[in-house]
Amino acid sequence: MPSLSSSKRNRPSFPGPERLRLAMTSGHKNHTLRAVLFDLGETLLDPGGDSPSFADQAEEDFGAVYRYLQQQGKPLPDWPDFFQAIYSLFQSQRQVSFATDTSLHVGTTIQEALARMGVALSEAEIRACVRLTFQYSDDHAVLYPQVIPLLEQLQAQGLATGLISNTIWPGWCQDETLERLGIRDLLHPRIYSADVPFTKPHPSIFLRALELLGLEPDQAVYVGDNLDPDICGAQGVGMKAILFRPPYRQDGHPGITPHATVGSLDEIPEALARLFPGAIQKGETT
Repeated sequence: MPSLSSSKRNRPSFPGPERLRLAMTSGHKNHTLRAVLFDLGETLLDPGGDSPSFADQAEEDFGAVYRYLQQQGKPLPDWPDFFQAIYSLFQSQRQVSFATDTSLHVGTTIQEALARMGVALSEAEIRACVRLTFQYSDDHAVLYPQVIPLLEQLQAQGLATGLISNTIWPGWCQDETLERLGIRDLLHPRIYSADVPFTKPHPSIFLRALELLGLEPDQAVYVGDNLDPDICGAQGVGMKAILFRPPYRQDGHPGITPHATVGSLDEIPEALARLFPGAIQKGETT
């Protein structure tokens, strides 16, 4: 099904007092650029053409779960009742996640929905169900063509490249896809919201990545395709933020202004050179 970040958030999310406090106390020591962190969906991954509606994809994904559990001999209600129960719970949890920046893990949703039906699942069965809901995303994951050259170019410049992604799927799912696409080992760290307590734009998910890198906020840049939560969240902890806005994206958000905007990933090195003079050597920005 579409990822947690694939739909518009249901609340405005401006930098709150805590995020502003973090930004003001981050030092602003004019550190040299040390790392570039990226969003995943619609930033490194090309969404391609038309995709199913959220409800249609959820029906297909949870249908695969239903058939699997039937094969396991689980005492399930009729399909319409099963889907209504699990989809309603998922939507409710998703709205809470949007409103509070708390993470959502599809495995938790499946486990809770089945428990309400009186059906217990083993860890292996939950894992199998999670993987089934991820199949569509895995099958349709395609990189923008500039991604691997860009990551290799940035690393050749001595910069770390990492990932911070809002997602309902755990890292072991996402990493399978990134390994298949050839970029898993080009991204360290890889922070997936399903594996941590909060989603973007909450400060903690950005600060976790910086902690793993041993960097201050002003030593890193975040690149994402959404003003909220990507740009807002990164700026809230004192990072510079670059908005990746492909031609089909024209959305805006009052009060959130990126440090730079690019229409193609191959414009990233030049944007970094403007934000951090000397960070990208001449002759390496094409």
